[in-house]
Amino acid sequence: MKIIDGRLRPPFRSISEGRLFDPDYSIPFIGKFGRVFPQSAIDKSMDMVIKEMDEENIVKGLTPIRRSQGKGMRNEDFPLLNEQYPDRFVGFAGLDPAIGIKETLEEIDQFVHNGVFTGINLEPGLDPTPWKLDDEKYFPIFEKCEKERIPVYITWGGLCATPWVYDPEIIDHVARTFPKMKMFLGHAGYPRAAEHSIIAINRPNVYLGIDLYIINSPAQQDYIMAGNYAAKEQICYGSAYPFNNLHDAVASYKKAFNEDVWENIFYKNTMSFLTPFED
Repeated sequence: MKIIDGRLRPPFRSISEGRLFDPDYSIPFIGKFGRVFPQSAIDKSMDMVIKEMDEENIVKGLTPIRRSQGKGMRNEDFPLLNEQYPDRFVGFAGLDPAIGIKETLEEIDQFVHNGVFTGINLEPGLDPTPWKLDDEKYFPIFEKCEKERIPVYITWGGLCATPWVYDPEIIDHVARTFPKMKMFLGHAGYPRAAEHSIIAINRPNVYLGIDLYIINSPAQQDYIMAGNYAAKEQICYGSAYPFNNLHDAVASYKKAFNEDVWENIFYKNTMSFLTPFED
């Protein structure tokens, strides 16, 4: 069975320079979920990561570039990653709408249409200035993505955000306003699992990348129930690497979900997200 990893940040250049690969931050954080920091992350070894991907038949990893308030990963590093490891990673250019809407639209052309990125990544919950995704001043970004069939990756949920940022009504508002714009919600709106699962059931343009939050997490059972039944075409696998060993992540999902939905969760649903709606 082929697998697409819905959240895999490899140890490459600026992707590995932030706190994701800092053991002092990551080890205590993933310890809350009973996870162990991967040796490949400690060594920052691309060879080890590729080997683990091959062993689990992970054919691609979705790599959202994190960029906010002028800090974080560099979009310019992804073309080099793609050149060295062709077709192994699907890039989502990190955008920071704080630079201005006109400038952000120009960056979409630069990085997606004239670059190697497949889509864009937005992170409205990042400090120091969280922003409201359904504020109409951001709608030109969504209008462009819907019209030009650009998939949108949104980091949406987790343990460390201002609570109002990930209100389910916000994502539902965007989803129903732009029904032909496909959205992949990294962290799946956690911890409001049941509400976001219902949105995914009702909005075929919303995909839930649960990643870390089906593993020893409060509310995980709502995601598991959704993936096994009513939202089996919208729930997507993700390791959240480097917050998870790739072998352990795959095993955890196989344990959680019924075997008859594995192909959907591990591969088909994420491929559906990456495939534009037909006209």
